[in-house]
Amino acid sequence: MMTVHIFSIRFDKDKSIKYLESLTMTDNQLKAFADRMEDAYDYFEKYKQMRVVLISENGDYIINDAPPRKGKK
Repeated sequence: MMTVHIFSIRFDKDKSIKYLESLTMTDNQLKAFADRMEDAYDYFEKYKQMRVVLISENGDYIINDAPPRKGKK
């Protein structure tokens, strides 16, 4: 068995980031979700491991050991 993790975009590609920004421009909830997925993506790119992803009682994604980056774009 093989586990596959899929991210909505490549967070290291300017064109992808601009596209996602156009989708999240007017949706704060989607923007918050995209930010957490970017944190998970950055962690995966650095350590080549996916951390445990949990969902809080209010529906927020919690990425274990993947703290939010400081100074997001």
